[in-house]
Parts: sequence; structure tokens; C-alpha cells
Amino acid sequence: MSRVVLAAVLCLGIGGTAGAQTPCEPYTVVRGDTLNLIAQRAYGVGRHQLIYEANVETIGRNLNAIEVGMVLNIPCRDGSLGPNIAVSPVTHETIAQGIEPPAADPTSPPPAPDRIAAPWVPGPEIRILTAGNDGPLADEGLPGGGLIAELVRAALRQAAPGQRFRIDFVDDREAHLSVLLPSTAFDLSFPWFGPNCGQPGRLSAEMRQRCADFAFSNPLYEVQMGLYARADGPYVGAADMGALAGARICRPAGFAVFDLEEAGLVSADTAMLRPATAADCFRALAAGDVDIVSVNSLAGDTALAGGDGALARLAGLGTRQTLHVVTSRSNPRGAAYLALLNRGLQEIGASGEWFRIVSRSLSAQPAGVD
Repeated sequence: MSRVVLAAVLCLGIGGTAGAQTPCEPYTVVRGDTLNLIAQRAYGVGRHQLIYEANVETIGRNLNAIEVGMVLNIPCRDGSLGPNIAVSPVTHETIAQGIEPPAADPTSPPPAPDRIAAPWVPGPEIRILTAGNDGPLADEGLPGGGLIAELVRAALRQAAPGQRFRIDFVDDREAHLSVLLPSTAFDLSFPWFGPNCGQPGRLSAEMRQRCADFAFSNPLYEVQMGLYARADGPYVGAADMGALAGARICRPAGFAVFDLEEAGLVSADTAMLRPATAADCFRALAAGDVDIVSVNSLAGDTALAGGDGALARLAGLGTRQTLHVVTSRSNPRGAAYLALLNRGLQEIGASGEWFRIVSRSLSAQPAGVD
């Protein structure tokens, strides 16, 4: 399996001068700064996502939107916040602020915390599915199985000590939803993007069916979906999503495309390339078989960092999506399991454990791509 690293390069433009950055201290943004440049100066490596996580309330949903004069908190090298930073660690609720959580079908209300016993009485083993080749979010070769696996594990252990559960890797993601969850061979699966089920008119028939057939947990994490093109191609200077109309797009199989649908880039008569991995998409882009690659920015920026400059990220364009655990509505215990997980997520968010897991996972990636 491929192992994604966090030596990310944000293609945001470089210029001007900047002051020194010191880990564990606040820093004031000056002209020419980008998150990646700030991270390089603070840590010697590109740990921009770590800085973003510590400043999401200030920066907002767009990593590109830092402004001159903005005061950013620079986490310590271990991901913790220093004594001179007078803010609380962010939680998953902060990360998802401003994004409407997935709403279930109104005829079948989402699970609520009061639907589970407190304290939880351990029951049958909870069987959980994930898929690899999506580092640092989920990959069997990463410590703990990746960031989302660690969050799920921590939330369940916090909310239900003594409850047995197991996480298995099955890389055929489509089989999770088509067979393994509906048959109740497995109870939960992650990570899945959460479409806006409250506005079905903006969704494809496939996504509307997903909203009807599956229930979503609270958001675990939010990722930016970056857009990438050839540096010498016609789309590299695109100023808005509309400029990409008609482009041939690649997104790995198993990953929803509702965000591209909402942007008007995918329709019933649009041909998309859907290979197994993000690396396959970038190979197709380099070969000229597609015009645009749309993948999570952690994987995409890593591909750029390890490339020869022939590819570029479309600065200022992309979408942000929340990641969730899902269960089949046909699973008689699925709602209770999601409610349990939601309670655990709330608790690890309040305790700071959520932030510590995210910081450790994002900063512990290897320095190259296997």
C-alpha cells in the first residue's frame, strides 16, 4: 500500500519577507507568508496542517486565506500548545464549524445520545471496516491504521470501556456500502464524506440513495479536497470552479463526487476516470489522459512535493468536506453504535485527546513516499 507523507507544498505564491517563527509562540503574519512557509521556518519541514489545526477559528475554512496582521499560534514540535498561547485546543466541532452536518432522512431521525445506556453495557463485538491507500487518514501501514482509525479507537474506548471492537481493512470501498454493511457482516465503516442530505435536490441519485440507506456519525475530521493540473496546461490559471467546466477529471474509485456535482463539474454525461488510488490519478494527469485530479490535499500536496514541477495545485480552488463513520439503517444496533461513537467524540474533544491524536498523526508521517 502507498504511504502518504506530510512534506506538503502549498502552491500559494511566494514573495516578500517574513519574521522568525518559534514553536510554542504566537506569530504575526506578514506579506508573502503562506502556512507552508511559516511551517518550514518554524520546524524545518512542511507541517502546515499542524498550524492550521491550531488556528482554524482564526483562519476559517480556507487554508489559503491567511492575512497580513493575523496572529497565529505556532504549536510546539510535539503538537501541543505552549504556555504563551492562551487558547484551548480545537475540537472536531470547531473544525466543522460553519459546515452543515449530514442530516438523515426525516422519516428516520438520526441517533441521539440518550438512546444509549449510560454507562454503556458491553455487548457483542463491534465490527468496523476501513480501507487503505488513503494516508494519513487510513492506511494499514501507518501507526494505528491512520488518523481516522485512531480517532475512532479513542472515542470508543473513552465512551465504552470494556466494549470489544475490531477494525478490519477491506480495500474494496464500494463493497462496504453495497454488501458488507447492508448484510450486517460489519456494523460500521469509515471514513466517508458526508453529503448534505438536507438538500437532496443538489445531490445525484446515488448520493440521495446513500442518505436514505445509511446514517452518519458526527464529523470526525475535515479535509480539503484540492484540485491539480499540469503546470503547462490550460487550467493552471483558473480563477473559479466555473473555469473548469468540460475538464476531464480523475478522482479515485470509492470516493464520493457530490462536491464536484454541486460545483457543476460532474453530470450524468460527464466522463470521469476512477482508478484505484490517488497515485494512479496523478500518473494519468502526467500522461495527459485527464485534465484535473481531485484528491484530498494531504495526498495531493505530497505528490507535488515529490514531483518534478510539471504539476501544480490550483490555488484558491477546491472544497472542504467532513469525514464520518456510517452504518446501514438496516442494522438493528447501528444507531446505538453511532450514538456511542458520537458521545466518545464529544468527550475526547473536550479533553484535548482529539487534538493530540490529530497533531501526532500529522507530524509523524515519514519523509518520503513508498
